[in-house]
Amino acid sequence: MTMPFRKLDPLKVLKLKSQGLSNSQIAQRLGVTQGAVYHVLRKTDFRKAEIATA
Repeated sequence: MTMPFRKLDPLKVLKLKSQGLSNSQIAQRLGVTQGAVYHVLRKTDFRKAEIATA
């Protein structure tokens, strides 16, 4: 049996990352793996988002 896919909200990840949380802390809070958080941050290009909001 396969596990259902659960989408991870990139906005929640970015908000927590901008608050200074590590990937593992974000993953723990959202109930996902560190890899999922890493994937969202790479896909959304966190650095560009951080510069745009500054």
